[in-house]
Amino acid sequence: MTRSGWIKAFIVLCDQVFRSGTMLATGIIVARTCTVSDHGLFVVGYAAILLAGSFQETIIATPLYVFLHGKSEQQRPAYQCSVILMQTMIALLAAVAIGIIGLLGHIRQSQTASIFLLAAPTTFAVISRDYIRQHAFASLHPGQALVVDVMFAFLQLGLLTILVCLKALTGSRALLIMGLAALAVCIIPYLILLRPDRSFDGNVFKTTVRDHFAFGQWRILAYIVIWIGLQSYPFYLVRLAGREEASYYGASLRIALVFSPIMAGLINFVLPWLSQRNSTHGTSAYRRTVIRLSFVVLSLLSLVVLTVWLFGAILLEWLYGARYAHTNTVLRLLVIAAAVHNSAFCVGLGFLAERRPWLEVQGYSLALVVSLPIGLYGCIHYGAQGAAWGYLVCTVTVTVFRWWIFLRQAPAAEAMVNPS
Repeated sequence: MTRSGWIKAFIVLCDQVFRSGTMLATGIIVARTCTVSDHGLFVVGYAAILLAGSFQETIIATPLYVFLHGKSEQQRPAYQCSVILMQTMIALLAAVAIGIIGLLGHIRQSQTASIFLLAAPTTFAVISRDYIRQHAFASLHPGQALVVDVMFAFLQLGLLTILVCLKALTGSRALLIMGLAALAVCIIPYLILLRPDRSFDGNVFKTTVRDHFAFGQWRILAYIVIWIGLQSYPFYLVRLAGREEASYYGASLRIALVFSPIMAGLINFVLPWLSQRNSTHGTSAYRRTVIRLSFVVLSLLSLVVLTVWLFGAILLEWLYGARYAHTNTVLRLLVIAAAVHNSAFCVGLGFLAERRPWLEVQGYSLALVVSLPIGLYGCIHYGAQGAAWGYLVCTVTVTVFRWWIFLRQAPAAEAMVNPS
């Protein structure tokens, strides 16, 4: 990797530090200031926003990273114009979908209805801010994304601090502040990208929609499976065990996944790099790179697991207060599960770099079979700890299966590159 590449990688990591640090600090502030029940509502609302963001990343960001650098300089303006229009429509649809869930909950007098109604506009703002970052990464200008996230961090945490001082912070208001901060930092660059100009081409737009959905359809299926099998436990807990158990689970998961946003941020750098390496060096060389990167990732994650295992109870009490200290077992289970899951991080990027995203669906298919019976049983009978056991069993099963698929597909992938 060139010196310029290492600098860009460092900027990406700095950006993710601000991004993940901001959300970690937000969750800590809400957990320490609000009641356990109110924090549980915040966890559910934020989980809905993350779900919508996953679909946006699938349809917009990931294909953008893969396809943009295959376009000529003459093709890029029309392609990027089509992408921003797609992004706007998806953000609106996501916000409307979450709003409808809130309205239906309001009709049924559900306790979570208000949080979904607030999450709807926040979802539009957060997804729009995410696209500004993604556009910067795809254009190989990660410094622009860093500026956006630094501004967002100071604005969101500043507003939260004001409400804490006024003793007016609630989980609902925290979500509202998140949306306002996201809108404030993205509205000007977003309107600049969205402006109508001569770059728009109807035929290019149709082609872009078709290509993105063709590429993203497998990722959508994978995300649905991932969400049902791994990310839906806050919703299960709220319905089956109560908002307090969802709060305990969310507080522990926030610590366990502290490195996951950094891993996700590396997609912005590693995926284009692996795609280029696959094209220029061949499948065998790029697959060796995937395996080496996986060993590095696993080594780093092992240090995180050891730290949390030794100091988890102290960390919980220090971050959230004494009322969360008893969830140390939940934290230990979740941090092991998160490390196991992220050990196959580079494998997933390898599937995308090979332009075979359907392998992700195969890799996560066991999540439904394993997680639903174990996870639901655990939520009903053991609350947050049962959900953590379900999460762990599911991640171990899925990770082993994904690695098996990756290693089994190596000869087939080489044959595709060298058909003779």
